[in-house]
Amino acid sequence: MNDFSKIAYYDLKLEALNGRLPEAVGFEKEIDRLSRIISRKLQHNAVLSAPSGCGKTALIYAWAKAAARNPGFANKKIALLDAGTLQKIGQLPQSSLANFMDAFQTLEKCVLIIDSFGEMVYQSLGALQNWNTLLKPLFFKEDINIILSMQPEELKWLEENKSHFLSHFETLKIEAQPQEKQLEILKQASKKFGLSGRSDAKAGKHITFEDGVLELILKLCKRFPTLGQLPKGAIRLLDEAIASQMSTFSAFHHNSP
Repeated sequence: MNDFSKIAYYDLKLEALNGRLPEAVGFEKEIDRLSRIISRKLQHNAVLSAPSGCGKTALIYAWAKAAARNPGFANKKIALLDAGTLQKIGQLPQSSLANFMDAFQTLEKCVLIIDSFGEMVYQSLGALQNWNTLLKPLFFKEDINIILSMQPEELKWLEENKSHFLSHFETLKIEAQPQEKQLEILKQASKKFGLSGRSDAKAGKHITFEDGVLELILKLCKRFPTLGQLPKGAIRLLDEAIASQMSTFSAFHHNSP
């Protein structure tokens, strides 16, 4: 974690170049569109909108990995603000924002990313006003880009209460990944969950799932929305299935003569 004028942030370009960002599947169109928005001279900020669990954070990491290898962004810092800093700013009285305003003014040649921005300001006009105060001067700096993420209902609330704020952004609505991409995501998750972090991993015992089982998990999540949005809901269901299998295996092994 780094800081600019004592505001903590994660340097996603550095994380990407050192191979510390998670693997992401898909989002090719969204990555290309986001790069074009960031490269513009006018309205070069973006709002990522999608329901919870649809991959907004995954897209941010995937774009950061692509941008780290893109010569067009060689001189750009990619800064993801720390969650603790974000919550603090929304709760402060306007009179206490001076230090943060000074800190944000020191930013240059930077893509500033605020993940879950909608969650912080949703139905809180005070928090929204604080963030408007801090970000408004950055809208007029050509070397600064801002990426915010939020859910559709949060975006709608923002449109109703601060439409002028959104006039500085292009909204990028993230569509559900196609079936083959969802399946690839689950395959990656099954490899990770089936071995890494499990008590039997050192003994070489891990669980694998056939494609038919993974496809069934996807179908269940589509049929029963209460399981959660894809792909996050499917990953949770897969994790639960693997945990159940590991528990059954451990009990059988323990009771075997």
